[in-house]
Amino acid sequence: MVFGALAATPLRPAFAQAPPRRAILISFDGFSEQRVREYADSLSAPVIWSMFHDGVCAESVRPAFPSVTPVGHASIYTGAYGNVNGVSASSNGALPLQTTTILDYIDGFSARSLRAEPIWIAAARQGKSVFGHFPTQAPQPPGYEPVTVPSPALDSARARAVATLARPNIAVVNMYNDLVAPARVVRSPAEMSWAFGDEGDSLRARVRDDSTVVVELARDPRRAVIVHLAPTDTTTPRGRALARFFSDPLRVDLARGRRTFVYFRLFELSHDRSRLLLYVSEARVIQANRPEVAAAYDDAVHGVPGNGGGRPMERGELGPRVQQGGDGSAEYRYMETVELVMRQFMRGTEWGWRTYHPELATDYFPYPDEALHTFLGYADPGTPNVSNAARANAARMLKRAYTMIDMRLEQMRRLASSEPNTRLFVTGEHGMRPAWLTFKPNVVLRTAGILRADSAGKVDLAHTQAAATRGGWISVNRVGRKGGIVSADSVDAVLARVERVLRAARDSSGKPIVTAIFRAGTPAGDSLGIGGPTGGDLYIGVAPGYYWGPVATGPMVDPLAFPHGEHGFPSTDFDMHPLGCMLEAGGIGKRIGEIRSIDFAPSVAEWLRISPPADARGRAVWR
Repeated sequence: MVFGALAATPLRPAFAQAPPRRAILISFDGFSEQRVREYADSLSAPVIWSMFHDGVCAESVRPAFPSVTPVGHASIYTGAYGNVNGVSASSNGALPLQTTTILDYIDGFSARSLRAEPIWIAAARQGKSVFGHFPTQAPQPPGYEPVTVPSPALDSARARAVATLARPNIAVVNMYNDLVAPARVVRSPAEMSWAFGDEGDSLRARVRDDSTVVVELARDPRRAVIVHLAPTDTTTPRGRALARFFSDPLRVDLARGRRTFVYFRLFELSHDRSRLLLYVSEARVIQANRPEVAAAYDDAVHGVPGNGGGRPMERGELGPRVQQGGDGSAEYRYMETVELVMRQFMRGTEWGWRTYHPELATDYFPYPDEALHTFLGYADPGTPNVSNAARANAARMLKRAYTMIDMRLEQMRRLASSEPNTRLFVTGEHGMRPAWLTFKPNVVLRTAGILRADSAGKVDLAHTQAAATRGGWISVNRVGRKGGIVSADSVDAVLARVERVLRAARDSSGKPIVTAIFRAGTPAGDSLGIGGPTGGDLYIGVAPGYYWGPVATGPMVDPLAFPHGEHGFPSTDFDMHPLGCMLEAGGIGKRIGEIRSIDFAPSVAEWLRISPPADARGRAVWR
């Protein structure tokens, strides 16, 4: 595809002297060396292997805790953990403290949750040209919400961020904030017309002949795309067009001047036209720090799904999985949807690099995380009750996923080598481990009388001293919070009791389920970045095979519906550690010791010869 001149403001300096230093910082979601070496090799992922050989790579990277996506990326971008940057969980603690309960939360992916300066704003503020491609907590300015009362310092930081994002030397895009419609599968003529999110329009499909379906807008049938039947693609994605059997994009105009693009894939169509399998991609809206940036991105890239068809596959809509007696078609179909996501991400990356010629580019890719969530539970040899066929197939799918990651990394290395003095920083924000059981701390607390809940599981804060929250921690219900009942002089006693009952929780063989407990506000807890105004009081580690949740009803332990990969575990656990490498032209490969996710922003800043983000606590590790 050729990316021509577009209606966007170029960021290239008018008169270049010596070639400036440039940096690309990319995070592959869930990218750890441990899993790469288990499910890929130097033949299936040669670019990754060459990175291990040619790059300056850390032995491992200690991530944020909880080791989840918004928390990990906020620490990478700001150079500070959640107790400073305010992003403490996917379901982030809400502020101000006195008007919110310990159970209230906001989206940790939103800019509102951020209370620190990210690297893309810091660099633009200091005059660098910047392109940000789908960073978390963007493209809006950080919320800088006050802990208790309004703060002039926070107001000033917010105003500075607003002013920086309005400058012509920064372009930041993100589509994860505005999901119009999730991915879906159409299986029969009765489903051939469906509402398109809540936007007041609908799409409809009609079979044109034995191998073709037409999808059109209900309000404007002239706007339509043709979808051709093609067999499930089991060939290697390397060396051919990605997502080659997907339709052209169907543009859908939405309310408030927004627009989105949808892609379609016809996997099955019976001769009598009574049965089909039509995959419909996610529909998301591109947001940007300036309207003209979003419009130019849309004109060039034509939409980016944020995720593949994992959920439809889990529901059996792509066909039976191997574990349920399938022949592997469902899994290969899912991997085709991954190809679509990757193709559109790569187009957006290419467009941003060529259009804005940035001195700092930050980029993101949602894999291998989504594939590991989907397949690691089946592929890992320690997961019980998995057939040999399902285990082998899941490992095969992960190998395929790492091949695509290898292709994405190849693109980033090519772009970095296209400009002199460019360093490529590669990382992820967490690792992954298999899980097949769920542990419910609130059931333990309820049994001990520390928490009260009704029959539906709704926590009664008026009679609750502490509770596990959606954030992944336990919080004491302090006086001073809305609904709080525990006085300041009783907090330590409540925490000690919570620790005792959690440590006493045992599985059916008598082994402890809770294997580690960390307290915020202690030297050990502070070094991990836990707690802070939007975090909790007590964090736990659990035995292999377990995940956890805030449910307060039923038994203490339940089996998961199916095994899958999970993260969020303590950042001290090695299998939660992502990789971290730096590559540059003429560089000599070597290993350095363990680093932290908060060391990336200061390292990038030092290379660009700028000050690190205003709230950074990490250090430069690549000199």
